[in-house]
Amino acid sequence: MSYNLNDLSAAAASEGVNLIPFPDLRGDATSISDQVNRKKEDMQREGDMDPFIQQKKNLLSDIKEYNGKIESEQKDGFPRKEKIEEYEKEIKDRNARIKDINLRMQSALDSAAALITARAMLREYFSKALSQLSDLSSNPERALGSNPSDDDKKKLEDYVKEIRNKIEANAKTHQDEENRLNQNREKIKAALEIT
Repeated sequence: MSYNLNDLSAAAASEGVNLIPFPDLRGDATSISDQVNRKKEDMQREGDMDPFIQQKKNLLSDIKEYNGKIESEQKDGFPRKEKIEEYEKEIKDRNARIKDINLRMQSALDSAAALITARAMLREYFSKALSQLSDLSSNPERALGSNPSDDDKKKLEDYVKEIRNKIEANAKTHQDEENRLNQNREKIKAALEIT
């Protein structure tokens, strides 16, 4: 694969997957990056789940209260059938709303899992780029040809260092986001399981 100081200079001045100076690797990483962006949009459409989690807790609390009222009516020597039916109707309504919230939370979990996977794949490409950059540092003639000047070697090292620093920062950002998403997923999973 041919690349030169100009390619390294352009990569060093770039951001994201354009930091990768190796065309094949950059091409693959670009399609993964596009996937990450699509999955991020999916997550944004899902919205914040905290209000839904709280709604579910409130609805479950309502159900508990109505079940208590039904129990009280049934303990009474003269239970009022219409009251019990009214409470049962309220419980049924709350259960239907909980079902909708659970579906929404499951959709958010699925979106988060897809985004985590895409981010992990992108980090893998950054890792491959770092490995190839290390190889390039050890073998500068791959970009500079045989008998490169000391000045060209120095430029190559400077570009490689700049690219490496930016890639490591990008990879850390993706890892931090994955961690945040995983924490959020755990919270949603826990909310899904409460009944």
